Amino acid sequence: MRATRTIRAAAFPLVCYVVARAVSAVMLYIAARHQIRLVGMPSSSLHVVANMPPNPGYLKVATNWDGQWYEDIANRGYPPVGSGPVPGQYAFYPLYPALCGWLMRLTGAGFEAVAPTLSLVLGGVGVVLTYVLVRRTSPEWVARASCVVLSFLPVAPVLQVAYTESLSLALLATVLLALNLRRYWLAVPATLLLGLSRAVAAPLVVVVAVHLVYRWRHREIDWDRPTRLAGPALTLLSSVVAPFLWPVIAAAMTRRPTAYLDAFREWSVKGSETGGWVVGAFRSGRPLVGVAMLALLGALALILWRADGMAYGPELRTWPLSYLVYVAALSPIGSSIPRYALLLMAPFWPVDAAELRRHSRVAPRHLARTLVLVVAVMLVLQWLWVSRVFVISTGTEVPP
Repeated sequence: MRATRTIRAAAFPLVCYVVARAVSAVMLYIAARHQIRLVGMPSSSLHVVANMPPNPGYLKVATNWDGQWYEDIANRGYPPVGSGPVPGQYAFYPLYPALCGWLMRLTGAGFEAVAPTLSLVLGGVGVVLTYVLVRRTSPEWVARASCVVLSFLPVAPVLQVAYTESLSLALLATVLLALNLRRYWLAVPATLLLGLSRAVAAPLVVVVAVHLVYRWRHREIDWDRPTRLAGPALTLLSSVVAPFLWPVIAAAMTRRPTAYLDAFREWSVKGSETGGWVVGAFRSGRPLVGVAMLALLGALALILWRADGMAYGPELRTWPLSYLVYVAALSPIGSSIPRYALLLMAPFWPVDAAELRRHSRVAPRHLARTLVLVVAVMLVLQWLWVSRVFVISTGTEVPP
């Protein structure tokens, strides 16, 4: 009975995800016809492992950009460091290429087959878990709308190419769902693995802290039974440790304390703003951009934490804001910002408490029409992202 309910719960988000990925696969296949021949270049923003012919096909195009770095690591590992600069490979986290390398050895398939397939599967896991997480605190129509938007985002094709977004989405959704279910034995390893997949684990400290405060305020923590505090305490500790895992490992491998940061600076696109979105905008003489970024952060905080609340639990209300503040504070203003939005997770379909009271079981009539319009707009933007950003048609593009 439980297995049947699980299959039924996963059916809609999974079908939605498969349809979305089929559409973006067609886009990638068509756009690949316009990709130019790629050869090894000194430019660190266009790393090429092996010469790639023009019109290389879907699987080869799916290994563009960061995929070339991950292919290099999956095949050869992290290179030794001499007296020169730290190689750019150390800017890329190890879990995804390690999984790809293991599957390549297990199946005998090449990176161009293994990596996109692995990303596709992990992305489906992430979308299904996101649906389950939203469904725990919201009506089914809210969870379905969230999955539709997540699956058809303009940058959603990154979930089926050799990038780490799929792995990070699956692990992040696992952590948030484990917190919501109080399954700390699952939250701890998932948090540590997230720290080895991508530089997005730091905001989890805030999420875990808010989760524990929420439990304390609702008298869910039994201070008289210390054994029950071990799970929450270990989860908080893992969220503190996770952001430092790869920098520490990279330092040990290279015997350079700042190896990760040095490699990241070498890899970063030249000319990108420094100091994050807000500070970088003011430094570059664009104060209006900085003001707009501050307004965006304020608006998101108001939406997520206003008195009548959102249709999400405390974990999903905390993560988007803490993640956006983290990205805005540390990431440069550049072409990767749309891709970072994929891991916001919520609010992909913002619904306030008043609307939930009116439509607690059945979706409002205007929802289907609105969703169709939103998906249509996102598909147009998705084609532009695939054809103008991800596929390399001129050689002058910057990493997405």
